[in-house]
Amino acid sequence: MLDPRHNILLISDIYPFMEKSILSNELKAGHLSMANDLFNIIPKRRFERYQYTLSLLEKPMMFTGKDKIAVDHSNTPWPSNERSSIIFGISR
Repeated sequence: MLDPRHNILLISDIYPFMEKSILSNELKAGHLSMANDLFNIIPKRRFERYQYTLSLLEKPMMFTGKDKIAVDHSNTPWPSNERSSIIFGISR
């Protein structure tokens, strides 16, 4: 699985591939373009997260809140946008 923790890809990234038979049939037929399209989104999303993380390091850190970080995302829904993807797993 490309993103088992649901913390890289957005629902809009994977929606076209949600029906397993579509991607499965393409792969069985030897057509790799759909799989490559999905795979190539990952570096883009990782770089976006990296840029956001660097921007956070430019601000002073506050350790006064009661934030919690979720570790297991396997049963959580896919994030719907970049903002929720970046803060995914942090709850107040």
